[in-house]
Amino acid sequence: MDNEPVNLTVKHLTEMRDEIGAMKAGIDRMEARMDGLATKEDLATAIGDVNGRIASLRRDVILYHSSVTGHGNLITDLENRMARIERCAEKSGWELGRLPQ
Repeated sequence: MDNEPVNLTVKHLTEMRDEIGAMKAGIDRMEARMDGLATKEDLATAIGDVNGRIASLRRDVILYHSSVTGHGNLITDLENRMARIERCAEKSGWELGRLPQ
């Protein structure tokens, strides 16, 4: 039977079977890759999450900035008050660091 000529139809069918098997394997690999990719909904959720975090960060920066600005105003007020005290002390002849007798 090994010595019989190969039927041309059988030969073509065998080649087609091999090619179809290779194509099915390729399709299976592509499906597996597609399953691993994020869907549009996943991306939209991730973008929404990032936007929420950015908004939170902006709020925190604004609060920090207003707090620092507030402290700067307090320090300026304290410096102005200290300058007035020093001027009064100089007019009165006080030495700073010593109470008048």
